[in-house]
Amino acid sequence: MSYSINRGFTFSFFRLVLFAIFSFISFSLEAQSISVEVLDGDVQEEGSNPGSFRIFETGGAIPNQDITINYTITGTAIGTNDYIALSGSAIFLDGTSEVIVDVSGIVDDPFIEGNETIIITLDNTSPAVPINGAADTATITIVDNDSAGISIDTTTGTTSEDGSITADFIFTLRSQPTADVIIPIDQYDATETSGPSGLTITPSEWDTGVTLTISGVDDAIVDSNIVDDIRTGNPTSADPNYNALNGNDVPDLQVTNLDDDQLISIGNRVTAEGDAGTTDFVFTVSVDGGANAEGDIDFTINTVDVQATAGVDYVPITGAAGQIEDGDNSTTITVTVNGDTDVEPNEDFRVFISNAVNANINDDNGLGRILNDDGDVIRIDNVTLAEGNTGTTDFIFTVSLDGGGTASSDINFDINTETT
Repeated sequence: MSYSINRGFTFSFFRLVLFAIFSFISFSLEAQSISVEVLDGDVQEEGSNPGSFRIFETGGAIPNQDITINYTITGTAIGTNDYIALSGSAIFLDGTSEVIVDVSGIVDDPFIEGNETIIITLDNTSPAVPINGAADTATITIVDNDSAGISIDTTTGTTSEDGSITADFIFTLRSQPTADVIIPIDQYDATETSGPSGLTITPSEWDTGVTLTISGVDDAIVDSNIVDDIRTGNPTSADPNYNALNGNDVPDLQVTNLDDDQLISIGNRVTAEGDAGTTDFVFTVSVDGGANAEGDIDFTINTVDVQATAGVDYVPITGAAGQIEDGDNSTTITVTVNGDTDVEPNEDFRVFISNAVNANINDDNGLGRILNDDGDVIRIDNVTLAEGNTGTTDFIFTVSLDGGGTASSDINFDINTETT
């Protein structure tokens, strides 16, 4: 059996097959599209993690070729200033359907600039693939970590009436302003402290700071140490962020001015202990400079062991009261030292004065040194050894202090041998 096909029919059939193939390819391309989304949308200025965009293809990868996607970057953040600038294009390698675009090198600057945006917008591709108009843009936000604020390294200080001690305070800013920041300083107690009425921090000094120096005032009055609370006022600046601060945003200061109008000190005492009974060690407490007390000066007395032992070498004093009377230059403190015949090194104790009323203490402790006045006693040990059959044998005799102490001075002696 045989068949025949009409030649016209055959041509029409092949046209139909070709039409179907090209229609399928066209449908596939139209079904594909390129979109973009954010993987890490918020990044911190001080953080180490970059933000990321994901550019991806839907509808299946196009085989046997790379696809280049061109994009535009906009937003309030500026490439090279706030982050490493992006290239403007990305590539789907043959057989892949996505690419990650990292935003790295986020700059942690000192400026108050608010949160900033990095916006990517897909433009076109080569070869041409449709862009998904519903997902052709995405945004990363750089979160600003800077704010207006004023810091001080310390809020307390000490001055002296004689000017030898000043109180220094270093003011710094938490961020770099766009203009000078002026901080008023007021409410000094003019009888105790003095200093500038304010200070100015320039933009270049924001992190190194400006030092405020406050001095004490010599009032010639015996008024003990005085604490002065010094207020900081409302800052002003052409930078609106810093101009918005007020006095409550700046810590106040506290300065203690040391009174130098009446100082007292205690002297030292060095005396031999004696062989028996007791010896009085008399310490003098006096007003410095030879002046007389302006009003009664009261203080507390305590003794402290050094090498000497309380209750053995001397009679301790605990919490006793002392006083230099009004108009007098000095008073005395008596410590009773016990005598002995022990050969011992010199021994020390200290007398402390504290809690002075109507005066400041310059030298708060006096040294009491008990001099040993007993002679050293020495002895020589015996040695027993076999003489040996030949040669010689050394017999070593040890000369030492009785009681195991140390010599209070060099001890010289003669050496002789004799036969018994």
